[in-house]
Amino acid sequence: MSVKISAVCANLDVLAWFDSLARVQGQLERIYRAARDAQPCTFVNLDMEEYRDLELSVEAFISVLSREEFRDLPA
Repeated sequence: MSVKISAVCANLDVLAWFDSLARVQGQLERIYRAARDAQPCTFVNLDMEEYRDLELSVEAFISVLSREEFRDLPA
């Protein structure tokens, strides 16, 4: 499955970094849980739509997949 961060979290604002990061993390958690629990396990591709969202996307990706419940997922 291909996911655009801007499609799962509307109105991202790099000036509201922590709020935007928390919203993206929440959505990624839901997506990764569903992908992990699917049979067979589903591959998730984060599609970078806009360069301005790069740092936010990378930080959300790393922080969510660093959590204990996702440590066994290949990334």
